Amino acid sequence: MKNAVVLWTGGKDSCLALHLALEHRFRIQALATFVPPGNPEFKAHPQSQMKAQAKRLGYPLHFLEIREPFRESYIEALGWIKSSLAADTVITGDIDRVAGFPNWIEECCVDLGLSVHKPLWGLPRLTVLRELLARGIQAKITHLNHPALPDSWLGRVIDENLLNEMVALCADTGTDLAGENGEYHTMVI
Repeated sequence: MKNAVVLWTGGKDSCLALHLALEHRFRIQALATFVPPGNPEFKAHPQSQMKAQAKRLGYPLHFLEIREPFRESYIEALGWIKSSLAADTVITGDIDRVAGFPNWIEECCVDLGLSVHKPLWGLPRLTVLRELLARGIQAKITHLNHPALPDSWLGRVIDENLLNEMVALCADTGTDLAGENGEYHTMVI
């Protein structure tokens, strides 16, 4: 059994990745969230809610500050995860490349000898969202970041009705159904 840390946003993808990692028999040591200097509150992912999620899940949550130069800072934080949390694997909710870029976390883990497990990687977006619903995971849309997405989605929990709206709109506008390019953000409630 591998010791793992889940890279946590509190959103739908990190939550689903956690569930799948547990099914794949990873031993979860903690949750970790990368934050900018000064640890400011994120509008889309409130830290108070992430702390409540971690408490309810029964895992410690670590906020790790990332600053410039970013690559070195990520490597340092991931090295801390490996040494301080006794992890040999980090788990992400990444589904695909973002804007065509390689997976940043994987690149930073290479020299650390830290494995990266991406249980959602390459799955069709609709499959990911249907799996979320099938598991009863309730994810509320907390931030919209694309002009094609209607304001009426903000604050709604993704359910079958909203998913149908999302499928239609994303097909028409070319936006990513899972929000993989930052079109929207969620928090699991």
